[in-house]
Amino acid sequence: MSRSSLLSGRLVVGAAAQEKSAFATHPALVAVSRAGMAPVVFHKGDLADAEGLSSTVRDAIASPQQQVVAVVYNAVDDHLDGPNQIQVGWTIDDLRLLGPLLSEARRARRVLIITADHGHVLDDGTVQRGQGEGDRWRLPAGAPDAGELLFEGGRVKTAAGNAVVCAWSEGVRHGAKKNGYHGGVSAPEVVVPLSVFTPRNRVLKGWQMAAAPQPDWWTPQEATWPAAAAERPTLPRKAAKPGAVAVPQPDLFCGALPVVAPEPAVDWIAALQATPAYAAQKALAARVAPADADLRSLLEALAARGGKLSKAALAQRLGMPAMRISGFVNAAKRVLNVDQAAVWCSTRPRLRWS
Repeated sequence: MSRSSLLSGRLVVGAAAQEKSAFATHPALVAVSRAGMAPVVFHKGDLADAEGLSSTVRDAIASPQQQVVAVVYNAVDDHLDGPNQIQVGWTIDDLRLLGPLLSEARRARRVLIITADHGHVLDDGTVQRGQGEGDRWRLPAGAPDAGELLFEGGRVKTAAGNAVVCAWSEGVRHGAKKNGYHGGVSAPEVVVPLSVFTPRNRVLKGWQMAAAPQPDWWTPQEATWPAAAAERPTLPRKAAKPGAVAVPQPDLFCGALPVVAPEPAVDWIAALQATPAYAAQKALAARVAPADADLRSLLEALAARGGKLSKAALAQRLGMPAMRISGFVNAAKRVLNVDQAAVWCSTRPRLRWS
C-alpha cells in the first residue's frame, strides 16, 4: 500500500505493474514531461544486467528528452530478512547499484530527489505480541493493547478496508525476529526523508541551499571551551585569624604581586579586524575575501568550541550549506594566514585555528 500510494499519488493497493502505469500517467508528472516521453519508474528487477546498472536505466537517465525518471531501491527491505551476522555500513559502496545511479545522474546534471514510502525501526530487544498481517500492524480484532493504537477513516488504506491497528512502541512486533520492522506508527516509521540535491552551480528557482542540522552533542570531541579561570571553583582555604591582613601570593621571581582590578573583557575579534595587517590581507584576497561579519561568525564559533570544530558543525553554526564550507574556509585562510604561515589544518575533517 505505501509504495503504490507514493508512486501513484493517491491511496491505492497495487504492485509494480500498477505503479508503472500510475506514475507514467500522473497529471503533474506528465505536465513537466516532453511529448511522447512519459515519466518512467524502474523497479528492482529493471536495475541490473550482467555488467551492473542496466543500459536501459543508464539511457533513460542520460536522455535529455526523458524529464522524469524514478528508481525503486530496495536495500532496506532486502536487509530486514537477511543474515544478522553481517553488519551493513549503509555507505554508497555498500549499496552496489547506488554509486552508478548517482554517477549517471551527475553526468546528466539531473536534480535528484531521495525519499521513501515509510520508515522503519531496528530490532533492539523487541518482544513478539501475537500475530498480525504485518510485522507492526494488524487488522482490528479486539481492543488494542498498551503498545498499539487504532486508526480508521479516509486516510487509512488496507486490502480489507479503512481501519488498522498499529504498534506505537518500538519494543514490540507481530512477526518473527528480523533486523528491523515497519508498519507501525513510531516516529522512525512515520517520518521519512525528503532530500533534494542539485548539480554544482545549478540553482532551482524558489529554492535555497540548506545547511545540514546536527545537535551540539553529536560530536563529543567538540566539547565547549572550559570556563574562564575566574569562574572555576577554587580549593577551600583555611580561615584567617582575627585581625590578620591579607597578603598577596608572592611571585617566584618578582616578589609580591600588586593587587590590581581585573581588566575588562576585550573584543579580540574587533581588535583583530581593526589592525592594518587584517586590512592588508583583505586587500590581497580581493573579491574572494569573506565579509567581516562572516569572519566574525567563524571566529566566534571556533572560540566557543576551543578552536576545534567539524565542518558539519561549522556549517550549522554559520547557517551555510555543508558543500560551501570548504570554499568558505579556503577564502578565510587567504585573510587569516599572514605571510603564508598556516594557522589551520584539516583532519577527519576538522578545523583548528591558533
